Amino acid sequence: MKIVIGIDPAFGSKGCAVCIVEDGNVYFYMMQVWELFNLIINRSGTLLDGDSLLFVIENSNLNKGNWHGSTARGGVAKNKAISQIIVDFCEAHKINYKEIPPNGYSVMAKNVKLFQADSGYKGRTNVDQRAAWFIAKSHM
Repeated sequence: MKIVIGIDPAFGSKGCAVCIVEDGNVYFYMMQVWELFNLIINRSGTLLDGDSLLFVIENSNLNKGNWHGSTARGGVAKNKAISQIIVDFCEAHKINYKEIPPNGYSVMAKNVKLFQADSGYKGRTNVDQRAAWFIAKSHM
């Protein structure tokens, strides 16, 4: 079984958006970074023979430059830091992960009908969770 977990890192009260695609099922969560670390360790420790698990992490540090206005820069810097902390955590624990830069899927995530047509998921989601879907989808 292939399991892909897309992570849209964020700093603040909302936390990180997580999309788990497992055995044809899709699950969405919002979690603080320490909850995400528990998920990463727990899911990595429960693999059975033949299972594969990949964490796909959006890392805005992969983009060159910062084209946001001055009011957004603080939030962008915090999200860049959280992204790098998650990547460093996976690296330190020898977790299978890929990094991807933010690449236009956040625009797609704002369109609920496009997301539903693409994913087949009809339940409630927020824009960050939908972005996590497109992040996971990039490696399914």
